[in-house]
Amino acid sequence: MVAKKLNPAEVEERRADMMAAVGIWKDRTDLPDTETYVRNLRGGTRFARLMAERKSDEPDSGDDR
Repeated sequence: MVAKKLNPAEVEERRADMMAAVGIWKDRTDLPDTETYVRNLRGGTRFARLMAERKSDEPDSGDDR
């Protein structure tokens, strides 16, 4: 990939735009703290999948009447 060369004015403008976006949600009160928020997003189904796999691996009890 070839890097685009920017003139110094463009570089400074981009830098200012990026700095303006830093911390834009910093003072949000409608979101939990970051760690809790991310953990909830990652809340997976690993335990349920393991239990389903375990049940499928168990032999039948042979009690089919």
